[in-house]
Amino acid sequence: MAKIIIGADVVPTDVNRQHFIDGTMQNVVTEEILNMLNDADFVAVNLEVPLTDTVDKIKKTGPNLIAPTNTIAGYKQLGIDLVTSANNHILDQNRSGFDSTMQVLKDAGIDNVGTGYTYEEAYQTKIYEIGGKKIGFYATCQHEYSWIQDFGFGANGYDPLESFDHIAEAKKNCDYLIVLYHAGIEHFRYVAPFDQKVCRKMIDKGADLVVLQHSHCVNCEEDYKGGKIIYGQGNFIFEKSKDECWKTGMLITLDIDGDDYKIGYVPLDKHNGIIEVDKTGEIMDGYFKRTEEIKSKEFVEDVYYQFGKERINWYTDCCRGYYNSRLYRFFWKLSGEKLGNVLLKRQSRLMLMNYFQNPAHKELWENVLKQYGKRENIDE
Repeated sequence: MAKIIIGADVVPTDVNRQHFIDGTMQNVVTEEILNMLNDADFVAVNLEVPLTDTVDKIKKTGPNLIAPTNTIAGYKQLGIDLVTSANNHILDQNRSGFDSTMQVLKDAGIDNVGTGYTYEEAYQTKIYEIGGKKIGFYATCQHEYSWIQDFGFGANGYDPLESFDHIAEAKKNCDYLIVLYHAGIEHFRYVAPFDQKVCRKMIDKGADLVVLQHSHCVNCEEDYKGGKIIYGQGNFIFEKSKDECWKTGMLITLDIDGDDYKIGYVPLDKHNGIIEVDKTGEIMDGYFKRTEEIKSKEFVEDVYYQFGKERINWYTDCCRGYYNSRLYRFFWKLSGEKLGNVLLKRQSRLMLMNYFQNPAHKELWENVLKQYGKRENIDE
């Protein structure tokens, strides 16, 4: 029997950066988790940060993540064999940061999937002989500041005219195909209708397991036509917030025994500053409860609408032409709401561009507006 472990985001931050540098990851995760990772036959995680010693920020919304190159010692101690770098942060430090990351991974003997210097390289599936079977890993991401299609280097962007063909072709060459899809809506514990359609089509085209990595929270799952879709596994090591979403997560295990493939879960929680295996059952209880709830199409539509209603200000704020500024809001009001037509801050323009290009944001905005109309009995 062979075991594969899939972890989500691994990002060194101020809290644990020195432990990554020193290779003292026993101060970040428990010995139980370290042993589990090093005993596995193969470990894959999401590299959500450029590894570089030079700050060279791109213009974007959200944080420009960065970790020094010597933090690779921590990744090696975790026993990582493969990282997916098809995500919305891999180009945060521009071309120099991307070049540095690719070289650091190569020097460390850690493989990479989902990025490259040509489109063909970025979308290539990595196939490994594990447990006597050919196991494929394909990685792609939604549109957000990192697509190789935009820059000529970077991440394999999800393209409905190409990505499904990539998956179908990859399946011809492997026994079991894992798709790592960096998509979804942050902090949303269910599934957006568009993401559900995309993930189901990935299964239709040959994927056996689809894992979404982006929401920073443990979501839910769906069994579909013999395949498994996991709509979010939370973080692995990413110290950014004290919110429960950020301090919990789960590892996904795949046990291979002949022609039998068994998926399992290792729920993670942080206590006393160290990530440990959750023994309470609360994380997985919530996960499977939400899994049952999304079997109702009406529930999915309603919970998605309610989530969008709570966040509609994301979109209206940037349309007003300011970004997180009370002073700008005051003058916007004072000018009779005309200031936004004269001065649309660069950050607001970037946010608007992202909201219209990224299908997750676009769908959420459209859904809320549509539902408002229906619920107010407006003739559409």
